[in-house]
Amino acid sequence: MPMTENSSSGTLGSETFYRARPAVDHHSFARAERTGRMVTWLKYILPVIALCLIGLFLYLSGFFSSPVKLETDKYLAEVDNIQLKKDSAKLNNLKLIGRNNKDGNYELTAGTATRKIDQPGRYFLEKIEAVMNKKNGGWAKIRANQGVYDKKTDLLKLRDRVVIQSDKGYVARMAAARVNVNEGHLQSESPVQVDLPNGKVRAGHMEVIDRGQIFRFSERPKMVINMSNGGKQQ
Repeated sequence: MPMTENSSSGTLGSETFYRARPAVDHHSFARAERTGRMVTWLKYILPVIALCLIGLFLYLSGFFSSPVKLETDKYLAEVDNIQLKKDSAKLNNLKLIGRNNKDGNYELTAGTATRKIDQPGRYFLEKIEAVMNKKNGGWAKIRANQGVYDKKTDLLKLRDRVVIQSDKGYVARMAAARVNVNEGHLQSESPVQVDLPNGKVRAGHMEVIDRGQIFRFSERPKMVINMSNGGKQQ
């Protein structure tokens, strides 16, 4: 009987016997070789992916202090860093620069801006300063300790020591106000006190129109004007 590559022979006394060898599975060998190469590749690539994910997390959590910029056709936003929490994201030193509907521009800055997950279009601000400009050089500056900015409507609600200054020399103080940043229109939500270049105004309500170019008072306004001779007129 002829022997094949999968068989072996031997003798026992006067008898010859044959022992079968297991067949070699070339397909299984190829699969095992491919699996080995994949395991080797994963040993190198997985640590790289892990480092990238760790770096992204550290960056978003504020570990890195490099500024972040986002530019669209409507505005330019800059922040120093972002800190992620369970239900919110905190932006440090936010700056938002945009253009309004009357060919002017505005700049809004805040020491911190917190964006909550369940209110994605709103920013809760602290240490706020906003500047609204006109092409003719007119401007109005607004400061407040706290506020809420709605990005969709461009409405900014301010509270806690709101101060408004204009290029005309007016300085207005109030406890709360609402600003349409895009229109350059402000309305007080509390009584106001305004220092003029030559006097003072007290009123229950005030509107600032056209980025500080017009001040309108209502609800029992009272004005005191300093006369050139040192007297006062109410």
